[in-house]
Amino acid sequence: MQEMRDNINMMIRMARGLVAEARAMLEDARENHWALDRSHERMEDKLRDLRKLVENLSRQNGILKPLVDKAMAHALELKRQAQLLEE
Repeated sequence: MQEMRDNINMMIRMARGLVAEARAMLEDARENHWALDRSHERMEDKLRDLRKLVENLSRQNGILKPLVDKAMAHALELKRQAQLLEE
């Protein structure tokens, strides 16, 4: 009978140890989940910022391209005029 009680007490101690380990693992999982969630939010913020930057650069490129084309055309015209003067 005593042996059975000792076995029961040992199993209870083991069960308590397993419960304590499970609680620790659960707490770790909660902390990791929180950290992952926070990282995800920061990544979404950065992605949103990058999209705005790309939109802004694309818009600026659209504005600059005609100006560059006009400057190139003007430079070519000046070159042509310089060549005419040399002749």
